Amino acid sequence: MDQVKPSDDGQKPAKVAKVGKAELYKPPSNEEMRHLREADILLHSNMIRLQIDETLREIAVDSQWKQDTKQFLMKLQKTITRIPKKTNQALEELSMVGDSNVKVPFSLDSMPKKVNGIFTFSPPRIVEVGSYHLDTCIRRPIKIDLLLVMPKECMQEKDFLNQRYLRKRALYLSYVADKLKNEYNVEFGYFNEEPMKPVLYVKPKNKRGKSLEIIMHVCPEEFKSFHSKTKRFIPATNNVRDEWFFGNKKQNDETMETVATPYYNSLILSDLLMEFHYEFLKKVCDNNDGLKNAIKLLKVWLRQRDFDQGFSPFNGFLVSMVLAYLYDINKVRDGMSSFQIIRVFFKFLVESDWSVRGIAFQTESDSDDENLTVEDFQRHFPVVFVGPSGNLNLCYSMSLEMYNQVRDEAARSLEAFEKRKSGKDGFDAVFMTKVSFVRKFDQIIHFPKPYSFRKVCKKLNLESRLLDYCGNHIPVGLSAIFAVLKRALQKRVKSYGVKHQSYARWKTDESPPDWSKAAEFVTIGMIYDQDNYNSVIDKGPQANLPEAEEFREFWGELSEKRRFKDSSILEAVYWSCKNALEKREIITKICLHILKRKCDLPKSAMRFPTSLLDEFLMLKYRTLPDGCKVGYDGTGDEENVDIVNTYNSLCQLIRNLDLPLSITNMQGIAPTLRYSEVYVPSIVKFPDGLKMMDVDGVQVQVPVPTKPCPTYVHPIEIICNMEGSGKWPDDVDAIQRIKAAFHISIAEELKKNKSLICVPRVDCLEIYQNGLVFRLIVAYHRESSLMQVHKTPEGMIKMRSTPESNELEYKTQHIPLLASQLHGLYQRCESFGRSCRLFKKWLNAHMFSNHINDEAIDLLMAYIYTQSHPYPSPGNSTVAFMRMLTLLSTFDFAEEPIVVDFNNEMTDADVDVIHSDFKKNRNALPNMCIFTASERTRSLVTFDKPSEVVIQRIRNLAKEATKTLDYAMMSQDSRQVEDLKMVFTAYNSCKVYDALIKLRPEWISRSFEATANETSSELCKKSSLNKEGQAKVFPVVGFNPVASYVERLEENFCNFAMFFYNKHGGTEVGVQWLPGSQDKKSFKVGDASCMGSRNDEGQVALNITAVIHDFEILGRGLVESVLMITR
Repeated sequence: MDQVKPSDDGQKPAKVAKVGKAELYKPPSNEEMRHLREADILLHSNMIRLQIDETLREIAVDSQWKQDTKQFLMKLQKTITRIPKKTNQALEELSMVGDSNVKVPFSLDSMPKKVNGIFTFSPPRIVEVGSYHLDTCIRRPIKIDLLLVMPKECMQEKDFLNQRYLRKRALYLSYVADKLKNEYNVEFGYFNEEPMKPVLYVKPKNKRGKSLEIIMHVCPEEFKSFHSKTKRFIPATNNVRDEWFFGNKKQNDETMETVATPYYNSLILSDLLMEFHYEFLKKVCDNNDGLKNAIKLLKVWLRQRDFDQGFSPFNGFLVSMVLAYLYDINKVRDGMSSFQIIRVFFKFLVESDWSVRGIAFQTESDSDDENLTVEDFQRHFPVVFVGPSGNLNLCYSMSLEMYNQVRDEAARSLEAFEKRKSGKDGFDAVFMTKVSFVRKFDQIIHFPKPYSFRKVCKKLNLESRLLDYCGNHIPVGLSAIFAVLKRALQKRVKSYGVKHQSYARWKTDESPPDWSKAAEFVTIGMIYDQDNYNSVIDKGPQANLPEAEEFREFWGELSEKRRFKDSSILEAVYWSCKNALEKREIITKICLHILKRKCDLPKSAMRFPTSLLDEFLMLKYRTLPDGCKVGYDGTGDEENVDIVNTYNSLCQLIRNLDLPLSITNMQGIAPTLRYSEVYVPSIVKFPDGLKMMDVDGVQVQVPVPTKPCPTYVHPIEIICNMEGSGKWPDDVDAIQRIKAAFHISIAEELKKNKSLICVPRVDCLEIYQNGLVFRLIVAYHRESSLMQVHKTPEGMIKMRSTPESNELEYKTQHIPLLASQLHGLYQRCESFGRSCRLFKKWLNAHMFSNHINDEAIDLLMAYIYTQSHPYPSPGNSTVAFMRMLTLLSTFDFAEEPIVVDFNNEMTDADVDVIHSDFKKNRNALPNMCIFTASERTRSLVTFDKPSEVVIQRIRNLAKEATKTLDYAMMSQDSRQVEDLKMVFTAYNSCKVYDALIKLRPEWISRSFEATANETSSELCKKSSLNKEGQAKVFPVVGFNPVASYVERLEENFCNFAMFFYNKHGGTEVGVQWLPGSQDKKSFKVGDASCMGSRNDEGQVALNITAVIHDFEILGRGLVESVLMITR
């Protein structure tokens, strides 16, 4: 049977027919050979050709569906042409259409209500325009454009003045809507979100209405004083009189022209040229399938980035015109494939700059404005693309920021095609991946109250521009805001973006929304310059220059004279910051200050949501139940730097010691040393009266069962590799004894020469310095290999990996190299460490602490930073965290590996080999595979975890967290902080687990981390913390009863259950029975203690009661109770 592909848009599903054996193995045709050569030369592989073809099939319109739609359109057009004429109506009467309840879709807010003119309705001439009739439209849903051409008797000689035409077109649509509303589903909306250009949306009332939408536009029939060739609509002309608009004088149409109205003129001219543009594009697209397919794919590209949404969009019409322009200048030629045309399109956007030097079609104008040049347009518009008529800027409504966004995305898309590190030829990144605004920019500013733009226009005296934009304050105020921000932020921001306002559609009996009632508010995005964004000073001109006065006027009271190291005296603005967290908030401070000063925007008119997650990395100063004092400023960045500096100085001390063998390498492997520990180890001050034990002259703290659990002290681990020598034995036990001797020797040297407190142990040396504990582990590079040597009973020597040898190799060889690479990434991207911390905080909050290790988490985040397409590399931890959640919710770890290329050292061939090996050996590899340039065949960081069940749970949680974060980031609700807290709050454990082990809070050594960022009644001052710690006491290091308990549970019950807990002060352990664990099975001696009595067949089942009792016995003193959950 034929396979049927499902369809969700009402069209007939496409059938995939079976292919016969003879057809399957026949020689390729000339056309197929051409495609293969093209795939090899241009596309790197044939895969992208298949992806393009499949995408085009997916978005194509079915031919039978077109035939059915043709009948529907004929009926609709016939209905419209039979609408009877109406008597004259004054243009001032814009509330209702005659006796019907249809309200005219034209809002008079911020505009005068009185206007001259009479309106008469006559049936239109209907013209089919738009992408559907050009065969360049895409599905879901299909939009068909119809142009209703108003007859000449509907128009008057001076309708181009004072919005008379714009009001007439709204009235005209109202009459059409009144006659269609009973037979069709009709509603009004704004075309390109322009309140002056309402359109009518018509849908059939049957099921086809889900997939079909008719958009009705209106334009006038050209006549003597109202045609596209007249000089009346050139940019420098004024067609809105200021005395009419502002009510300064009595309206007089013969008043001398004053301020130019280029935007208003273009609104009218674009209507007049709609039919001409359609005919022009039809000539270009006819018989050129490659061009039409390129337009379809680029529309997908636009939609994935929302460039075709909101006010002043870069839509499919502009794409079509750009490709027509490239065809006109012979950069696109007949016979080129869609992929070739798309590459030419991207390259052209990147290399040209229409804001500096606009582009124009090569036309021979027969209009009244023969001398109109590109420069004439650039005096009035920020972006210039003169259309084929020669007198209209097709980008008349486009902001500079939107245009630069499109150029940036084109550059990234071109780069994605060139760099195939994802293993998918860049196609997914360019066409299949949704690019979210909030995940792209490092900082976003919401303006949730559109009415506040009125204040901006009033403060900056922008009345003349309001006249041009017909009273719409948003585009006028927004361009002024951008000008102020760019001057204030300068080098701090590399690029800007904007998400324009949009308006909801409304029913015909509802009043139209005015410009201030947008359904989606304006949002500004910024991508940081990582070298300058947190600079604490903004330098101005020399204090004795005339420009200094302008600088002082701009910044106000913040400007002051300052002398710098080079002896220069400059005007400058200094931003006082106590810590790195406040330095990261400098851009927010600048925006709040300068927008209030220059634009009269209060703090309540703006929202800055992208910095809110930093709060979850704070550890406020506090006194703990055992008397210890912990905490740090902000997010602990300065404390982390101090720790790294202490580590570097300690390494230098140890290197200078006189030891029997030299040290070849020292590498810290603790997450703290790569800035990715969730809570930075704080300098702990211990109270007096602790119970001590003397260990080789050192007073070591001892836990006491009757007193509170000692505060957790992070051991900061360092791997110390000793040089190879013939003196090293070949026996593993002897090597371990020599390593212990090195621990003792180093401790004695440090005590004697450096007065440091040291406690040597068999497997490590613990060193107490500056209130921190470092754990030094001596390593010998051959030890793991020697552990693999085994002698058979026959006396043969064989190499065999063991869990112990793998663990040693991983810890002493793999992690040090990985830690060095991760630290290097942090030095290039300073937000990387905080991003890892947020990700770990989220995983731990959902009780995955024992199911994925720190190195795997850091590598996953490194993938976000190194393979960021289609996004730029993140410069903000919140943005990186959101991208990580998206990756987890969409990435198929069963079918694809994660490949992290830290230094861009792997070639495309290397990545292809990794993917090929992954597919060949998939069954032998872990559930989640992460490869690097130094580890291309094994995934050691995920060798034994996470399990498939855990990966699926993480995926589901990531999907929910993504929805919550998206809502919180884009919402104007003041309760957004509460929404963000939900992201880091575990679900109701009773609904997730089969049993819960409740723990005694007083014996959770990291309980203070559970409320790290909350205000506590036991807060202490920073001054009460001694930076040097208490030098007479060596603390209990790494004492974590909960982690030890969970480890023992896993050792004893891993065949029956999975265990989940939050290492950051979680008070419960979740138990989930494994599938089939409670089924009856054959008796095994090793499981006897967990099983019930044998039945007649000798089978046993899990004794849940006995297992629960064992949980309590193993955790005696720590476990408070065990709760069985029944469903």
